[in-house]
Formats: sequence, C-alpha cells, structure tokens
Amino acid sequence: MHSPHAPVERQWVFDDLIDYTISLSPGNESARFEVGDNVVLRIGTFEDDRERDSSNVQTKTIMDYKGEVQELRGRILTAYKDLVAFRCYNEKTGETVRIIDLSTRNRHQLKDLEHRPVDMAFAQNSPLLAILDAESSLYIYKIGEGFNVERFLSVTNWPSRSTRDATERLRITWCPYVPDASDDDNQDEWHMLAVYSGRHVSILSLTLLKESSPDGEIDFDQAKNVADAVYSVTVDEDNDHDVYVKGVYISPDATAVAIIKSSGLVSFYVMDDDGLKFAHNWDPKFGSPVTDIVFLDDLRPERNDLPFWGTCLAIADGGKKVALYECQTWKCLGRIRFEVASDNTEFAPYFDVSTRFVHFLDVDRSSIYSIELATVDGLPRFAGVTQTSFFRSVYAFAPLNSSTFDNADQSFDDMFGNESEGKEARSSLCALTSRSLVEMQIQLEVHDAPSGKNEKIGGSVLSPNVFDVGNARSAGPSELFKSTRNVKNTRSDSPLIQEQNNAELEKKLDLVLERLDLLENANSRGNDSSDQIVTMLNNLAEEGRQREDLLLSTIGRTMENLRTDLMTSLDRGLTENRRHVEASMVAIHQKNFELQSKVLGGQFKQAFAETVVPSLERTCTQLFDRLNDSFQNGLNEYLKSMKLALQNAALTLNSVNPPPSVAIANERFAIMQLVNTNPALAFETALNKGDPTLLEFVCSHVNPDALFAQPNCMSQPVLVSLLQQLTITLSHERDLKYRYIEHILGAIQPTDADTSSVVPNVLSQLLASLKEIASRTTDSMVLRQTRLIYQLAQSIGFQSPLPTHITSLPPDTHNII
Repeated sequence: MHSPHAPVERQWVFDDLIDYTISLSPGNESARFEVGDNVVLRIGTFEDDRERDSSNVQTKTIMDYKGEVQELRGRILTAYKDLVAFRCYNEKTGETVRIIDLSTRNRHQLKDLEHRPVDMAFAQNSPLLAILDAESSLYIYKIGEGFNVERFLSVTNWPSRSTRDATERLRITWCPYVPDASDDDNQDEWHMLAVYSGRHVSILSLTLLKESSPDGEIDFDQAKNVADAVYSVTVDEDNDHDVYVKGVYISPDATAVAIIKSSGLVSFYVMDDDGLKFAHNWDPKFGSPVTDIVFLDDLRPERNDLPFWGTCLAIADGGKKVALYECQTWKCLGRIRFEVASDNTEFAPYFDVSTRFVHFLDVDRSSIYSIELATVDGLPRFAGVTQTSFFRSVYAFAPLNSSTFDNADQSFDDMFGNESEGKEARSSLCALTSRSLVEMQIQLEVHDAPSGKNEKIGGSVLSPNVFDVGNARSAGPSELFKSTRNVKNTRSDSPLIQEQNNAELEKKLDLVLERLDLLENANSRGNDSSDQIVTMLNNLAEEGRQREDLLLSTIGRTMENLRTDLMTSLDRGLTENRRHVEASMVAIHQKNFELQSKVLGGQFKQAFAETVVPSLERTCTQLFDRLNDSFQNGLNEYLKSMKLALQNAALTLNSVNPPPSVAIANERFAIMQLVNTNPALAFETALNKGDPTLLEFVCSHVNPDALFAQPNCMSQPVLVSLLQQLTITLSHERDLKYRYIEHILGAIQPTDADTSSVVPNVLSQLLASLKEIASRTTDSMVLRQTRLIYQLAQSIGFQSPLPTHITSLPPDTHNII
C-alpha cells in the first residue's frame, strides 16, 4: 500500500480547466467525455409516470415483501455472491432482517435480535453477515452449506455513549481482506471490521475473538483483553470538539485505516502490535467537506499483486461532487459535478471492479448514473456516463458477483430489438423497490478513452485487467484447423509426388476449413438468434409483469372508485329509505294515537266520574276540616300574644325612645332601599354602623357575582374595611363570606396610596383566621375552599408561605395551603 504524504492544507485547484457540460435527458442517457478533467453533468427532468424501465436494463423479481423501507436509516440491503440480506419494517412484526439465496430461493428471517438493527453488511470475502443494533451490540452470522444460518460471534455490553454520540449514526465497515500471494494457500481467512459512532472508532479482529471465545459470546471488556483483537481511537481536531466520524475504511492488507471526519479531513493510521498509530492527514478541499471515499482497488484473485489504495474517489456534497485522485502524490486526475434541481438530493456510490464503472443511485429520480473509468497514460480517467432509469422507486442496491439471467455471459439487444453498437459491459445488481426485491442486469456502453493532459506518475496504478479494453478472443475450431496448414506430409515417396500430395492436401484442407467456417458461422448465428429470442422472451415476460402491475394498479384504482360510488349510492339510498320509514312510522303512530284517544277518552271520563271525583270530594272535606281546626287554634294563640303585646306597649307608652324592634325594622327597611338602589352605599352604611349582623344582612341580600361584575364597584377603603369585618366573623355563614372574600381579593390594589399601609395587616389577619379554620375542621369541602382563599391571599405578595412547623393540623390539611 502506498503511504501518502500530502500536506494537510492541499487544495484542489482547477483554475486552468474549463467545465465540460453534458445534459442527461430522455433520449440522451449515455455520453462520452471528450475531456474527462472537469465534467458537469446536468440532470434533466424525467417523467414521474414512466411505464417501463430504461431499454438497457433487465429486471427480475426475486420476492415480494410487506413492509416499509423508506424511513429506515443505515444500510438496508447488502449482498455476497448469491446471498442477499435486506431490512424492512412491518407494523405487526417490527423491523426484521431477511436473508435469501438467489440460486436456491431459500429464505431465512433472523428472529433472535433483541434490539432494532441500525446497520448491516456482508463481508467481501466470506459469507459473514454483520448486524449492528441500536444498543451498539454487534452480531455476526455465518451462512454455511445448505443455507444453514447460525450465529458466528456476538460482541455485547459496549461502553455507553455520550448524549452527543447517541445522536450520531452507528455504522460498520468490513476489511476487504486479500491475502498476500506469498502466504500459504491453506492459511485461514482473516476477518476484521470497524464499528464507529460519534468520535469513536473500534477495529475488531473477529478471527482472534472467535479463537478466544469458541461459544461465540463475548462482551466488549473481555474483547479488549484479547491480544491484538481490538484497536480503538477517538478522533479530534484543534479547537473543534464537535467533529465526528463520517466514514472508516480498512486497507485490504489489514495494515492501515483511513478515517473521514465531519470537517472533511481524512486521517490515516497504521496498525501494528502497539495499536493504531497516526500517520498523516489529507484535506481534499473542493468547495464542500469530503463525506465518503471509494478506493479503486482490484480485489480479484488475478490482481497481479498491484499495490492497494493506488487511486481513489473523493465524494462530497451528498455524492454530487466527485474527484479522482492518485494516492501516491495526491494528484487530482479529474472531477465530476452533478447539477440537479434539488439541493437535498443525495447519491449513494458503489465501485464495480468487474466492469470498471462507478454507480451512483439517485433515489429521488429512481435512476442510476454509471460513470465509466478508462486508462489514459497508465492512470484512470473519467470516460463516459450512462443513466439508467426505472419506473418503480429504487431505495437501495447492492452488487452481485453472479447472475441468474440465462444470457448473463452473452451480449444482448435491448427490449425493443435494437442491435447494440460498439463494446458493452454488464453489471449485475440487486435492488429494493417499494414492495419487491429485484435482480437487475444493466447493459453499459463502453466508450473510448478521453484525451488526457495528465502526466504519467510512476507507471500504472491499476490492473490492466480492470481498466484496459482488451480485444482478444478465445481460439475456436477454425484457428486450430488453420494451424495445420504448415504440417507437411512425410509419407510421400518422391518430392514430385510429395508436392502433388501437398497441393491436393492443401486444396482439401482449404475446402474443409471453408465448410467448417460456414458451419461455425451458421452455428454462431443460430446461437445468437437463440440468445436473442431468449432475451426477447425474458424481456417480454418482464414487460408483461410490469404491464400486469400497471393493470392491477389501474384495476385497483377503478375498483376503489367503484366501491366509493357504490358506498355513496348505498348511503344515499339508505338515507332516503330511512326517511320514508320514519315518515311511515310517524303516520302510523298518529293514527294509533287518534284511535286510542277516541277509545280511551270515553273510558277515562267514565272512570273519572265514578271513581276519582267521589274520592276527591271525600279527601277535600277531610282536609278542610283539619285546616279549619288548625286555623282556629292558631288564631286564638295569636290573639293572646297580641293582647300581651298591647299591654307591654301601654306600659312603655310614655317612653322617649321607640321600642328596639321597631328601630331595627326601620333601620333594615332603609338598608333594603339602599341595597335596591345603591349596593355600594349600603355596604358603606353597614360598615359605618359597626354592626356585624347588619353587615351580614346586606351580604345576604346582595349577589356578590353581580356586584363585582361592575368595575370599581366600591372604593379601596371600603373593600379593605369589608375584608377586615368578614375576617372577624368567619365562624358562621362561611360559604357566603368566602364568596365575598374571593371577589374582594381580586379587586384590592395593594399599591393604592390610601390603603397600602393597612392591606398587609388585614391580609395577615385573614391568613391567620384561615390557618385556624384549617386546623379545626375536617370537612374536605371547607378545607378545599380554605386552601383556595389562602393561596389567593398569598398571591398578593404580602405573606410568606405557611410555616412547615405546624403539625397539629388534621392529616388532610397539611397539603391545603
């Protein structure tokens, strides 16, 4: 692996380059780059109601599922050879992980996950599936022969994350381990992955952890005690503690780690026996912080021992900015910028080493943009782009190392029978749509390499098998027979006969070769025709399925409209029927009532005259007699009392002052006149009299709600005096006085110049009286009213809360004030 030593502040400068703009739109979905240095891809508007996929793609439905995938975060789809795993959410079962074998169609659903999964990925070199849940627990599943799914390893009880780290995404990254060619062929596979969240990164050697824990169960603290099994690092930057990890990549030889920070800085670390050691930083600035890196490594067995991390793609702005770098000197070889209408669009990248294309998924437009890489002067360059659109929404895709299409290894024409021109490449993918898992085979046009201006840097950094376009074809029967033309017949008796025999043999061989060529061509054309027919049949079958989906969708909408119309008609009919029935019931009821009135009326009159009237007469006679007796007795007693009163009046006839009862009656008569004409003056008069009974008389004849509904119904001195008098006599007529006190407390103005010095004392007296009532009563209603009055008095701000030392109150009174 190269060890880059570029300075931290190295900028991507392209001032001497001119934008090469290409517009992708319907009918112009593939283009070659004349100069692949500074390309702008302008994405046009595509129809939202497409009825079929692009002509360069074949799709096959693997399975349908019930659930949602749009709102899930993290990887929701991953694949290894014929194995595919995907996540989906269902209201009944929650979020689940399903695994399917494309070759056998065997399926398995993981049911032993305790928490919601947040990320998952297959290893690149073995059938190991890593799943990370929301509690940072890591589970590794192995899919063995016969589709036997078993748990290989689990690492649980990770350190609790901080509040900030809890908001960041939990992610995993496998090491694409490729053993060194000098290693023993019988060496065991080496499995390593990285788990990162927030500012923390942990590198785990699964091979060593499995050896230390044969049962496959280990917690994080135990894992750290295994030698060379766990490497951890916490990223940070000077004066920036908010930085967090955006991505982690481990070199295929398991010797280095690249960590992408949220600031756009890429930090390189070297792994040795002492742990992770910092090597250097790289800052590929080009307008936006780098969010992802794709190393263009050839991971195939025939890679010819080329160094790893030779070139890479730096990706920023959600995949809309891409730069191609040579990693030895960090020289920028080209850049591509996507121009789209929405700034929220994000592209998910994937490098397909078998076809030398980098695919970008545009979820919003249900499209895949395939950027072609070609070799110019020994270095990779951007060569062209192909857009593949789908009529269904595609939310994720993953590469497949094999294909189940019958023509996967042969060239095919598009679904309309148009013959393909030039060289072609095929990319096999699996994808998740809104309700199906599908397999896709994309036919990509291979463009000629663009003209380059870059200088050659130390020879080729990528395998010619990956980036060189080869024209070699395997030798067939014709080439083998042609090689026999140089064979001389050694059985001739003389040179002349030998020459004649050779000439005759040459003619026969030419004839045989010509006929063999014809047969071979005919056979080739027949095979091509058969392949074309099979391809067209598959395309027709898939198109039939698509049309069937559209037909079912149309039928569903039509049935829904018919159901809505039917329900409307039924509702209308039932409403009309109900009205008719109600009208009929009313008419029947009216007729029955009239008939019953006629029949029962006569019977009622007869019964009333014969039974009720005589009984009523007897009862009235008895009542009159009793009433007459009671009246006579009462009248006699009244006459006696009046006689006694007249005698007493005669004795005091010469007295100067009138009798007290007469004075009180006159006084209350005058007060009642004031109550009816001027209630406020009535209260003021009663207060001036200083008679509590007179004040209670006024209170009982005036409605406090109506009185205080008028603004400024009484002056502040009158209100304060009234509150003081009511406080003194709270022992009786408490409900009425509580009503007046509530209104008075709401109307008192503590800052009034005339009463500000008196209000605190009056409030203190009120609070003391309320405390005394609360300590003596056990009535819950009285306690509740007392608590409300006390809190209202406290809110004026002249009295501290009830002291906590009062313990003699009843149990229910400790919480009332």
